[in-house]
Amino acid sequence: MAREFGVSFALGATLDSSYGSAFKAATGQVRGITQAIRDMEQSPVGRLGSSLVNQQKAIRGTRAELDRARGVLDTLRAQADAAGGASGRLAIQIRQAETEVSGLTSRLERQNAAFAETRARAATAGGSVQGLINQYRQLRGEIESQRTTKARVESGLEIARAEDSQRTVLRDTLAAKPKEQRRSVMVTMVGEQSAALKGLGTQLRTAQQQLATLRARADAAGGASGILARQIRQAEDSVNVLNRQVRLSGAAFRETVAAATGAGGSIRELSREYRGLAENAARAQRIQQAVQANRQRRDTLRSQRDELKGRLMGTAAQAATVAMPVKLAVDYESSMADVKKSHGF
Repeated sequence: MAREFGVSFALGATLDSSYGSAFKAATGQVRGITQAIRDMEQSPVGRLGSSLVNQQKAIRGTRAELDRARGVLDTLRAQADAAGGASGRLAIQIRQAETEVSGLTSRLERQNAAFAETRARAATAGGSVQGLINQYRQLRGEIESQRTTKARVESGLEIARAEDSQRTVLRDTLAAKPKEQRRSVMVTMVGEQSAALKGLGTQLRTAQQQLATLRARADAAGGASGILARQIRQAEDSVNVLNRQVRLSGAAFRETVAAATGAGGSIRELSREYRGLAENAARAQRIQQAVQANRQRRDTLRSQRDELKGRLMGTAAQAATVAMPVKLAVDYESSMADVKKSHGF
C-alpha cells in the first residue's frame, strides 16, 4: 500500500519542466498556425481570391432567384391573358412579381459591376483572373491543411489537460483515504470509468448509425434540404460531441489504469476485484431492500390492525348507544308495574 501511495503522488511529478515546455510549445504552435491562417487569408491573393469566389457564388444565387421570379411572372401573365385581362387579386400578384423581378435584376447588375472591378484587380495582381483563382485554390488548400494541423494539436492539448486533471483527482482522492482503502478506491475508479467509457462507445455507435441513415436518405433524394439537412447537422453535432467525450474519457481512464497497475496488479485483476466489489454492493443493496420491505409490511400490518381495532370499538359504541335506551325503557316499565301493585291501580 505504501508503494501505491507513492505512485499516486508520483503522478504529479510527470508535470515536470519537460512536460510544461512541451505544453507551452504546443500552445505556441496553435497560436502560430492561427496567425499563419490569418496572414494567408489577408494576403492579396487571399483577399482577391475570396472576393472572386464569394461574388461568383452570390451572382449564381441571384440568377437562380431571378429565374424563379421570372417564371412566376410569366405564369401570372399567362393566366391574365387567358382570362382576357388582369384584375383584382391577379393584378396585385402580377405587380408584386414585377417588383420582385425588377429588384433582383438591379441586384444582379450591381453584383456583376462589383465582380468586374474585382476581376480587373485580380488581373493586375495575378496576371490573369484564372491565374489568381488557381493561386487562391492552392492557398485554400494550404489554409485547410493548417486548420487540420491546428485541430489535431488542439485535440492533443485537450487530452493532455484531461490527463493532467485526472492525475490531480487521483492524487487528491488517494491522499484523503487511509492506506488500507486506497486499493479498493482505485479498483472502483477503474471499474466505474470503464463502464462509463463503454456506455459512451455505445452511444457513439448509435449516433453514427443514425447519421449514416440520414446521409443515405439524402443521397437517395439527390441532396439534403429543409428538415433533412437540419437533422443531418444535428446528427453530425451529436457525433462530434460524443467523439470528444470518448477521447477525454479515454484519456482519464488511461491515467487511472496507469496509476492502478503501477501500484501493483494487472487490469484484469483490477476488473475482477471491481466485479467482486460490485457483487458485494449489489448483495448489500438487496439486503437493505429486503429490510426496508419488511419494515413497510410491518407498518402496513400495524396500520391495518389499528384500523380494525378502531372499527371494532366503533361497533361496540354503536351497540351500547342502541341498548341503553332499551334498558331504560324496560326499567321504567318495571317501576310502573311496582307502583300499580303498591297503590292498587
